[in-house]
Amino acid sequence: MLPLLLLGCAGFLSQFDVTALAVALPGIRTGLQLDTADGGWVVDSYSLAFAAALLPAGGLADGWGRRRVLLLGLAVFALASMACALSPSGIILCASRGVQGIGAALLTCATLALVAGLYPQREDRIWAFGWVGTVTGVAMIAGPAGGGAIASWFGWPAIFWINPPICAGLLVGCWLCIDEQERGTASRKGAAAVLLAVVGMTLAVWTLLEGPRRSWNSTLVLVPGAVAILMLLALAERLSRVSMTALVRPGFAWICGLAGLLSIGYWATLVYLPVALSQWFGVTPAMTGLLMLAATAPMLLLPSFGAKIARRRGLGTLFVIGMSVVAIGDLLLWQMAAKPHVLGTIVAMLISGIGCGLINAQMSGGFVAFATPAWASMASAAGITLRQVGYALGVALLGATENAVAPPLAGTFAVAALAAALGIPVACLLVHIGSNES
Repeated sequence: MLPLLLLGCAGFLSQFDVTALAVALPGIRTGLQLDTADGGWVVDSYSLAFAAALLPAGGLADGWGRRRVLLLGLAVFALASMACALSPSGIILCASRGVQGIGAALLTCATLALVAGLYPQREDRIWAFGWVGTVTGVAMIAGPAGGGAIASWFGWPAIFWINPPICAGLLVGCWLCIDEQERGTASRKGAAAVLLAVVGMTLAVWTLLEGPRRSWNSTLVLVPGAVAILMLLALAERLSRVSMTALVRPGFAWICGLAGLLSIGYWATLVYLPVALSQWFGVTPAMTGLLMLAATAPMLLLPSFGAKIARRRGLGTLFVIGMSVVAIGDLLLWQMAAKPHVLGTIVAMLISGIGCGLINAQMSGGFVAFATPAWASMASAAGITLRQVGYALGVALLGATENAVAPPLAGTFAVAALAAALGIPVACLLVHIGSNES
């Protein structure tokens, strides 16, 4: 049980940064004199580096050792967090956030594979990922409330100073309590495809963030760029000696796509909810953190309940329920943009958080369920890459639509609701192919 607790706490780190940074972002913009696009880069530099490093990190974990990579990831994350806290400018902060994303990729891939290795049986694995999701949910609660209070009392750098002592404690605990598992086969297969995918994602994020202030026509950049990237991806897959698709089973791609849509429909909205609360109700950062608990508290309370549904009804059915609930919450937030109401906004955030809280932890288990044990790290890395793709693009897309239609933020939550709604038929496909039997 102690190894599982330590691995859950490792997941705590990245989730805490997501929610704490969202609440502190207005203060970072003011302190470093950043505009909206620069603030988007502070968020997405982490996500882009995370996505770029995930598959190489998965291959390193499978070949070099999952415990070793976990320890390395904790060390990198701690050092990068200190660099973030000491950053004197937006450029240095973004660069430090990128290194922090690499550290998060290392510890995330190793963590998921270690959990899967500790609990190889399906029933036990579902329980374990549900429990890890509960521990991770603590970060979702601590992030907004604690991050808002810390940013108000000590300034935004204090959010990053919290990470090093946590990493140090986890380093010692993991070194003493977690044994190395049987290694897989280190591989560079799919590296070209991953690089091209990240290049394409960076192009899209760059266009969405920089386009509005440079008066670009985003369509003229995104459409030809997307076609070119897809053609190169197909070529890279064709030339690869062993296709990445040979390492997984049917259903894996659907779970990855679903995770990406959830990242847009829920996770990216966490960046703009503090903006909405400030604009609509004029609340302070500390109060914003407390109100954000409505969206994040379900991440602590519901993973175990989601695991029960998955065991009884299957993963596909659970995902249909969760994405439907997230879509309803986003639709209510869209309505609040026109007629802001404190209670209505809290209810909308709560509904969206309930939907994500039910399914988030089980998606992590779904990634490794569709791969052989030797490729568990690579499979989890590929799945989480899609989550980061969705998050990075979601932050940029929601930011680009913030003032696209009146009133402000209406377009933001409309896009989030559309992404969540698109996840419903994807989840239905998982029910159809019987992914819950994997």
